[in-house]
Amino acid sequence: MAIYEFYGKQPAVDPSAFVHPEATLIGDVRIDTGCYIGAGAVLKGDIGSVIVGTGSKPIMPEQMERIRESLEIYQALAQRHNRSLRKIG
Repeated sequence: MAIYEFYGKQPAVDPSAFVHPEATLIGDVRIDTGCYIGAGAVLKGDIGSVIVGTGSKPIMPEQMERIRESLEIYQALAQRHNRSLRKIG
């Protein structure tokens, strides 16, 4: 996995989380306990924080999303959103 500092902020990944070697984490990103981040995922915490809450598995390669503000993904919401995201374009 590629981890990059951005303006003094560096991603933090819990040791029990799985982040695929082909995923990229940039800036103010936090991956909590038991999370899964798939191949090709790019999480960029530049304007606000990106927090992937305990047990979440929301980021898959086919789910492209631009994060403009602080984003908190909680376990219960992540499961619902994971099934309802659609690629546009």
